[in-house]
Amino acid sequence: MGFHVPRVTISIDFGKEASFGELSLISLGYGLHQAWIYSSMFDKGGIFGTAPLEVSPLNEELSLAYFMSILVYGVLLLIASALDTKLIRFFHATPTLVGAAALGAVGTLLLLLPASAGWDTEMTQIASGVLTGAGSSVLLIAWGIAFARRDSASIVINGALSIAIGFGIYGVVLHQLPFPAGAVASALIPVAEVALLLVLRSRVSLDFDNRRLIFSPLPINQARFVFRFGLPVFFLGVALGVLRQTSIETVLPGAGFEDQAILFVTACCAMVLIMVTFLALGGNERWHTFFRPLIPFIAVTAVFIPVSAGSDSVLTTSVVLIGYMTFEALMWIFFAELSQRFRLSPIFVFGLGRGVMALATLGGSLLPVASAALPGIPAVGETGLVILVIVAMMVAYALLPEEREMMTIVSTAPCAKLAARTPGTPLVVANFADRDGEGAAAEADAAA
Repeated sequence: MGFHVPRVTISIDFGKEASFGELSLISLGYGLHQAWIYSSMFDKGGIFGTAPLEVSPLNEELSLAYFMSILVYGVLLLIASALDTKLIRFFHATPTLVGAAALGAVGTLLLLLPASAGWDTEMTQIASGVLTGAGSSVLLIAWGIAFARRDSASIVINGALSIAIGFGIYGVVLHQLPFPAGAVASALIPVAEVALLLVLRSRVSLDFDNRRLIFSPLPINQARFVFRFGLPVFFLGVALGVLRQTSIETVLPGAGFEDQAILFVTACCAMVLIMVTFLALGGNERWHTFFRPLIPFIAVTAVFIPVSAGSDSVLTTSVVLIGYMTFEALMWIFFAELSQRFRLSPIFVFGLGRGVMALATLGGSLLPVASAALPGIPAVGETGLVILVIVAMMVAYALLPEEREMMTIVSTAPCAKLAARTPGTPLVVANFADRDGEGAAAEADAAA
């Protein structure tokens, strides 16, 4: 006896020239992933009890679990980008997804172990960081592949909504549950993610049992791509890390429930409105349509960093949260757009992009300590952080490749022309039963 999960989709458009895409479960799934990342990596102990977490050896503002998790997460993503399509079956296999969820859940629950019970707090948090970092890297690639298969409009609307969902679950739900219910709920999030991934996979026939996967990204000049894509992403990661530390780690956990609810509603409404507006104005054609107005907007929100942490004003804290959420959504959409528009491997794009961003974020958070330790260099204060964010975003935007330049990085000229003619066609991912043999695979390659 079984049951069928109904498929409910919402499509929004304004005629032939302006489509808002289709809402789907990927927005909920990646939103859950974001909420788990916030709680397991960035939370400073509020969800996991009142006892302070062990601090990292390089920055007392960061927990040791956070430091190890981000480090492992970033390194594994970079390794995945190097191996690229060799990991296709690994990332789509059910045991891999289940194992990643188990690693994430166990790593999250380790933060609940009390030091008074004889557990080595330092080793426990190191183990927690390693497990959550490993599990989250696999789940992130899985969601990146799911997004890359969508059309441009659907990537934008689901990407924007997922950031809002994650922010709401972390701030308004997990922080309000009594201890240890919030921590247990956080540990169960990876399990819910895998359940959603399996539902999505069943709809697009991504089961590997007795099946063959045809996954045909276009060839690219990887050396040029790493330089032209990785360098601006590094600077954007530094800026994102500063905004994240202020909003996710400081402003939101320190606010009361009423303020958290107001901040969440205000920030979500503004962020979704911004993304949808630019999509309606032509964002479906060029990603620079997003970056050109949003980069200055995010830089302006950084000006409010010095007053947001110690301010009781909902306005100033809302501005910083809006900037962070818009920034986070913008980067996720950018990676998915690159994969989808140019038919690049999402394993390579998301592995390289998110890996570089993770390590850049970690480096940016350690910058104040490093500057204070160097003789003759003034410590980076709140005003210095504002300048750092603005300069990093200016440099990143100047280095960001345009669509025309990205087209030249695609190695094979006929493939580049094909991608240019059909920018809205999702990445080709199909399966064929073994009984179909080589003929079915050849037909798929010919169609691609």
